[in-house]
Amino acid sequence: MAYERTRRQKFGTKAFAYQAKEVVLDGSNPTPITMDLLKKVKYAVACYKGTGAPGLEGLNVTTDYTGSDNIVNLYAWAHTSSANPTLVASTNSARVVVVVAIGEAR
Repeated sequence: MAYERTRRQKFGTKAFAYQAKEVVLDGSNPTPITMDLLKKVKYAVACYKGTGAPGLEGLNVTTDYTGSDNIVNLYAWAHTSSANPTLVASTNSARVVVVVAIGEAR
């Protein structure tokens, strides 16, 4: 993790926060990311970091945060081949992804 940022804000009786993490894909799909400053993730977004074109590997990333309170599961998708644009689970273990989550603060 290259950086991590947080901010807390109180709305009514609940404190909300955001947490941003920069992570490297681990080659599995999903790559679980613990948002340890959040009690419950309400929203999450992710994008690749970098200025170069992604090519065939690592075309798209999606997030899921419904399975655990403070875990964001990051899914990476790639084209099957240059002749077949069907997306399959990526096994990339080198791309850097930025994930931002908003939720209830600890």
